[in-house]
Amino acid sequence: EEPVMIYCTGGIRCEFVGAMLKKEGFQDVCKLRGGVQHYGNSLGARHWDGRLFVFDRRDSIAVGKYDEASVVGRCHVCGKPCEDVWNC
Repeated sequence: EEPVMIYCTGGIRCEFVGAMLKKEGFQDVCKLRGGVQHYGNSLGARHWDGRLFVFDRRDSIAVGKYDEASVVGRCHVCGKPCEDVWNC
């Protein structure tokens, strides 16, 4: 059986999904404790590119310090680097 690694923004959904996977018979289920947000606050963005998309009005959040992560997005109109997320 292959191990399963799950992660989410703050860790809450992973608690639910991890328990569900174990109930379904998966033995080796690993979670990123505290989610990506905790990871970024603890370790910074040295192993992370860009911002983290979130499903609320913030659209995205910084991982680590606000200006620490590289910008990976580009404006679809002018092509300049940006991290804005638009739901057209």
